[in-house]
Amino acid sequence: DALDPKLVSACRAFIGSEGRHGKMADMYHIFSHFISNSVIFHEWDRYLRVSFEDPKACQEAFLVPRLEQVWLRFKRLRAILEGIFGDLNTRFAWKHQLPQVGDLVHEHMRRRCFSSELIARNEVFQQAIIKDETLKQVKLAFGFG
Repeated sequence: DALDPKLVSACRAFIGSEGRHGKMADMYHIFSHFISNSVIFHEWDRYLRVSFEDPKACQEAFLVPRLEQVWLRFKRLRAILEGIFGDLNTRFAWKHQLPQVGDLVHEHMRRRCFSSELIARNEVFQQAIIKDETLKQVKLAFGFG
């Protein structure tokens, strides 16, 4: 696991406890503040940008391992954040028509790491038929096909 399950449980318990004290808005604010100011999205963007600027970026064999590095980590981060802040979906976000936790993390990732024209114009992303599962998932998740 990316984070000790005991820590995830403790964080989830804290969020639940704060919610019982009427502080769900504060918890949603903490969550959105965390993802907005997290350095990891900047690092992933920089890593992907360098990869897509490389002359070999048009080769699936070159690009896919680099995408996997980010994609697998992103999926773990999203799962952990959904585990910790998931109560916000049922106890706060829907009431105020705010994005659910997973959706907000996903949209943040799309905007911060996959919104570049460099990525959209990449030959590998423009292929109609793709065999690699990770590449298929990334294309579908972020609207490249």
